[in-house]
This record gives sequence, C-alpha cells and structure tokens, in this order.
Amino acid sequence: MLGGKVLFVGRAAGIADQRVRHSRSVTYKAPSPQNIWYHLCETRLSAAFRAVGDRPAESAERSSIGQGAITMADGRRSETGGAEVARRMAALRAHLHGGASLAKVAADAGVSLRTVQRWLARYTANGPMGLARPLRPEAGTRTFPDGLVQLIQGMALTKPPASIATIHRRVVHVASEYGWHTPSYGSVRDIVRRIDPAMLTLAHEGAAAFRDKYEMVHRHRADRPNAIWQADHTELDILILDARGRPTRPWLTTVVDDHSRVIAGYMVFLGAPSALNTSLALRQAIWRKADPAWPVCGIPDVLHVDHGSDFTSLHLEQAAADLRIRLIYSAVARPQGRGKIERLFRTINTELLAELPGNLRAGKTVSPPALSLAELDAAIGAWIISTYNARPHRSIGAAPIAAWRGDGWLPRMPETLAELDMLLVMVAKPRTVHRDGIRFEGLRYFDPTLAAYVGEPVTIRYDPRDMGEVRVFHRNVFLCRAIDADHAANSVTLKDIQAARIAHRRRLRQEIREKQSSVIDYLPAILRTPAPIAKPARLPELAPHRRFIEFADAVRKHRYIGLCHGPAGVGKTLSACRYARWHKAAPLLTVWGPRDPSDLEIYAHLAQARAVFYTPSVGSTLRELRQDLPRLLDRVDHCIDEHVRPQKVGQVRYVSRHTRYVEMVIVDEAERLSTTALEYMRDVFDRQGIGLILIGMPGIEKRMARYPQLFSRVGFAHQYRPLQDAELTFVLTRRWRDLGLALDDADFTDAQAVAAIVRITGGNFRLLHRLFVQIERVLKINGLATISEDVVEAARSTLVIGVT
Repeated sequence: MLGGKVLFVGRAAGIADQRVRHSRSVTYKAPSPQNIWYHLCETRLSAAFRAVGDRPAESAERSSIGQGAITMADGRRSETGGAEVARRMAALRAHLHGGASLAKVAADAGVSLRTVQRWLARYTANGPMGLARPLRPEAGTRTFPDGLVQLIQGMALTKPPASIATIHRRVVHVASEYGWHTPSYGSVRDIVRRIDPAMLTLAHEGAAAFRDKYEMVHRHRADRPNAIWQADHTELDILILDARGRPTRPWLTTVVDDHSRVIAGYMVFLGAPSALNTSLALRQAIWRKADPAWPVCGIPDVLHVDHGSDFTSLHLEQAAADLRIRLIYSAVARPQGRGKIERLFRTINTELLAELPGNLRAGKTVSPPALSLAELDAAIGAWIISTYNARPHRSIGAAPIAAWRGDGWLPRMPETLAELDMLLVMVAKPRTVHRDGIRFEGLRYFDPTLAAYVGEPVTIRYDPRDMGEVRVFHRNVFLCRAIDADHAANSVTLKDIQAARIAHRRRLRQEIREKQSSVIDYLPAILRTPAPIAKPARLPELAPHRRFIEFADAVRKHRYIGLCHGPAGVGKTLSACRYARWHKAAPLLTVWGPRDPSDLEIYAHLAQARAVFYTPSVGSTLRELRQDLPRLLDRVDHCIDEHVRPQKVGQVRYVSRHTRYVEMVIVDEAERLSTTALEYMRDVFDRQGIGLILIGMPGIEKRMARYPQLFSRVGFAHQYRPLQDAELTFVLTRRWRDLGLALDDADFTDAQAVAAIVRITGGNFRLLHRLFVQIERVLKINGLATISEDVVEAARSTLVIGVT
C-alpha cells in the first residue's frame, strides 16, 4: 500500500489513522505510525519532514521542527538532511524489524558499535528526526569582533569596488596586526553578500543609479483632459528616402494628453528638431482636425517639456504666454518624468515601424528603405487614429479617445486658425521700411500701405514654410501683408533661400579656383609656393592674443622675467609661436644647412621678433638644456645678422659672439624644467641681459615662489583665459566662412549650433579647432550644407573631451 508515491503528506498521526481505517475495510494489516515515518524518510522527501508536526504515537517525547533545523528533546538543534536520515534509518531497520544485533548493523553500515547505539538512542528519544546531524550551538552566528565586520563592510563599500579576494587579503593583514581571529575567504564573502544591495548601489554607482533602481516613483495622472500635455522628440528607427532619393533617418515630435494618453498632435520631419517643428506639432494638436475620428483639440493648461533648445526658445515662450499655457520643464537627466511619452515612442518603434520597409534594428536595416516622408507621415497618422487612440490602454482601462471625451466638455480654443498661426508659426523680426519696401533674407516686400511709413521701424511676422509674404505690424497694430513680387506665385521656404545662398557661394569659389589654376599654368614662377610645412592652427587677432603681445613686449623692453599661465588649450603656445614667428622659422632652424634665397623672408620675421621659442623635452636634463638653448640662440642671431647685414657676393660671413640680437627667450612647458635647469635659466637671464618668459599651467607661479632668487626677478605675470562671448563669436564667424557658410545670428539653426559649440568647448581654442575638424568631416560625409545642433553633437561624439 505504501510502496507507491506519496502525493500528500500531512500529520503523521493523521496518516496512521487513515491507513488503519482503510485496512479494516479491505482486510489489510494496519501500518504503525513508526512504519509511516520510516517510509517517509526512506523516500527522501524533505518536504515531508518540514511539514510533519506530531511525533509517532509510540514516543512520548515532543520536538518542534524549525526552518531547516529541528530542536530535539535534549535541547540540541539538528539539520533536516533527508538523505542522511534515510541512510541511518535503513541501517537501523534490520535491528528494529529484522531483529539483527547492533554489532551486525554497525558492521554493515561501516561505523562503530557506539555510533549505532547513539543512533538508536536518538531515534528512541526523537524519532527519525533524531537521526539528523546535530548543529553546533554557535552555528549561524558570527563570532568575529564588530570592528572586523565593519572593516570588511567598509572595504566592500569603497569605490572602485574591490574583489572578495582583495578584501580578504587586506583583512587578513589587519587581523594579524590587531590580534583578531583571521576570517576565511568564505566568511568574508558571506559578510559582503549580506550588505544591503541598495547600499552597494549607492556607494559604487552613485545617487543617480540608486535613484533609478530603488527610489519610489510617484505616478501622476492629470485629473481631467487638456490639463497637462507632454511634448517631446525622438529619432525614429526607420530609414526613408529624402527628396534626392538618399536614405535618411526622420524625427518625430508628438504631443500627448497626460490624463487620457491620447495623441493630440504629431509632426514628422527631416533634420534637427527646431522650434518651428514643435510649433507645427502644437498647431495640429490645438486646432480641430479634419477627420471626425480624431476630435482632440483645445489649448492645454500646462505643457510639460524637457530642456531641449527648441523647447527653451524665446519663440515658444512667447507663444505659450500669448496662449496662456504654463510651461513646465522636467528635471535634467530624469527621463522618468516623461515616462508616458517615452513609452509611446517605444510602442511606435516596436509595433508600427517594425512592419514598414527600412526598419532599423540594433542600428541595422532589416529591409531597404522605400517610403517617402509623406508616406511615413500618412502611415503614422493612420496608426494613431485607427489603432492607438481607439484601442483600450492598459494603464487607464479605456480607449484614449474615449477617456478624452469623458462625459462631454468644451475645450478652450483660439479665436481663429489665423490667430493661432500668428502666435505659433509666425516668426517675428524687427525691420525698417525703406523707399523700395522692406528687405529681409535677400527678398524685397512691398505694399502700397507702407508708403506712409518710410523710415519707420516695424515688426514683420513670416512663415518659414512660405517666404512669399510677410505680415507687417507697427506698434503692435497690424498694417498690411507685404508681398515679394518675384516669388508671389511660388512657395519659397527659408531653407530654399539658405540653400540657394550656399550653392551660389560654392559656385563662385569653384570659378575662383579654376581661374587661379589657369594663371598658375601660365605664370608658374610668379605664383610658385614653397613646400607646405606643418604649422599650428590659425589664431585670429583676439583680445587674449593682443594681451599676450602687450605682455611679451613689456618683458622684452624692460628685460624682466614674465610668467604666463592658463588652462590647457586656451592658446598660450599658439600666441607664443606667433609672437616669435616660430611657425615660419622652426623648419629652417631645426634643419641647419645651405641657405636659399627664399629664406630672406624668414630672416626678416626673426629680426622683427628677436625672440627664441624653446620647449624642453619630457625629462629634460641640464646637459640637454645647455646644448639646445645656446645653439638656438646662435642660429637665430645668425639669421638676424643676415637680415641686418646682407651678404655681398664673395664676402665671408662672420658673426661676433659678443653680438647678441636676441632680446627674449620664451620657454613653453616650463613645468618640465628641474631645479638646476631653472637656476641655469636664471644665469642666462643675468649674464646676457635678455627677457625671459616661462609658460605653464595654473599654479606655476606658486612653484616659482619656492625659489626666491628666481621669483624676485619676476616683473610681470599674465593669465591666459578662454575665449569670451564676443571673441568666440568672432572665431565662429571665421570658421563658418572657412567652410563656405555664413553665420547668421538671427537664424534659429545657427543659434542652436553656436549654443551647442559654446557648451561643448567652453571657449577652449584647441578644443574648438578639433571640433571644427570633425564638423567639416561630418558635413562632407553626409552631404550637408548647414551646421546644425545635430552636426555639432555628431562631431562631438567622435572626440575625447580633454579640457581641464
């Protein structure tokens, strides 16, 4: 009867009672509770041991079973190892039921007689559970000092996190010093694993990771429709074909109602997100749709956006103020605050775009692109109306469109679509009325009404999608609609005008190169250019460079020691090279050999500068300095003498060692000079009576203060700072011009790009040069003609930013 599988294990006494009643009805021999316990042990069902609550009927002793251990009648605790108990029960079975002697049982089990007697005594006192191996009284508790445990936990919480092996090695060393019991590797691992995971995350990964993993999130929902709208952009996981048939990745702007999760409006576009694209999405969301299945409309009370440059633009702020919309910006780097709209983007990418041609998965196309921008726009619109807005939303338990309708209500609406366009789409610019009309973006707008306002300042509002006309306001009063007669019948966009400018500029540059090449073919000797030499990036005449020139002139005139210090990359070395004309003279002075008539120009530059630029090598020694610096001084003196005293034919050149033309030495990377090298430079300064400039990082003046004899000769100190706003604008204008472009402060795309460059470089000249090298590369690879924020960010992603 008990040879089969036991499907349910209850109290042992209950099992015995049931089997006794069953045996009476079928004339089986009734099993004893002892046999039932033996069967349970033999089948190794540890779950039965934990579930049993009563002792066998033959035993008067009671025991309680805990979690993983039992307490026996003598107070000791034992493990509930089913396999071990079953093995010992099998050994005692021959004695209990077969009558075998304990000596034979011990011999068969391979243990001593005393062990078998101990098993039998435990079995008699505690039943089968008494055969489990007893636990030590201190099992499960630590005996290490509190200081040692805290030391292990503190080492585990250090950053960067140390491995268990490293912590164990350190703890063993500390324990031996303090006379503590040395913990094993397993004990250290157990202590570390018992540390709260939240505490480990906070210690190792920082507050942001702790916040994202363990802090509670408040899921807010607006109390009614149109109370709160969320707006955001995303780059879609799909490639489409642009107007030229080239594959490109589009962007999507969506506006979602927080209460109903309904999509109120959207905008699919190419290029970087801008305030215009955001305004167009809001225009669609606010105004009534032509499709009756999409009745969502109205002006929201609150618009929840992130800190993108298009959302923080002055245009959107003005439109929100006019429409009485309150702008709320989410926390920086906290996408949880925009979780609803971020989840919508994920649904669009994984559900809709996965079924369209050109879909991207892990950055790779699954199928070739085939859709145009208009076709993708139609597909997204149809999916929003027929699928997303119409099906029940799991979070709210109803369809978004039904939740938006509610019990019926009237949304707040603008008076007319023209008024909405004027506030959202129209861009305002100040202009002056001339005798031939209003000039803007190379176009001329005219209307007879303007005849009475010649010379008056006005404000124009234009639609970037159609530059054929502008609306003119005088003192906030509408005057007229001025029309450009040349493009009145056509729709000309602002991008069309900018593209035409760039194309015209490129065409002119190409013609200039062709004409110059033809001149070179006929007159090669006149226009022969020397072999190109590596030279540093150009440094425009900026205020930091002018101040360095004034500083260097003062040191040179008064024969003082000057200190120039500033952060890396701000232009210290470039200014010094340009002052000493070293980018022109370095190749000549490094490779000293026969002279060439073309070197006369270099002689003139050195005679004008009368300075030597020297950079000590890493680990420079005094011996190396004593060899290099005098050789440079002699060579520069020789070149200046060639300029001061031109050599006649057949005349032998002789330069007296007492003739010293050089008036100043500029030492770059002065931190590399040792103490003895600095003493040598002081000796050169004293003996030859020349000026000395030491260039280094911030803090070099504190180091020089440690040498009183040298520091007492310091007469000037100059701090080289990063480029400021006006200087940075000047540099960026020249950079734009070098790329064949024109920087327009009034253009929103240019303003976005400039803001991104300022944020990335912080006015650092070296980083600015590196960034524009990558910008030019990105423009060339992608065939772009405009520097946008996306282009700047793409260029920045290829750089290792190392500004200090």
